Amino acid sequence: MIKPLEDITFCLTGTLSQTRDEYIKIINDNGGSVKITLTRDVDYLVTGDKTGATKMTKARHYNIPCITENELRNMFGTVKTTRTKKKKKSRGSGDRFSALEIF
Repeated sequence: MIKPLEDITFCLTGTLSQTRDEYIKIINDNGGSVKITLTRDVDYLVTGDKTGATKMTKARHYNIPCITENELRNMFGTVKTTRTKKKKKSRGSGDRFSALEIF
């Protein structure tokens, strides 16, 4: 069974409406993974209130989309992704998400 967040990696930042442990469980249960630190391997930065400028700057530097908690919630069971090969800085090429359709 394909899970809606399969192979998608998230990083959480800021003050969130649920605990990080709750979000980690939800993301993992839906096939995704969570990293504590923001790296090039992260697909989305989930931002809450009081998000720090450092992570936002780093996300822009790595071309990582920033999404809200509501946008993350909308992805559960409703995400369709397409992948293309996109060159990553200093690590060669790899799969990156290039399109996201909510339906």
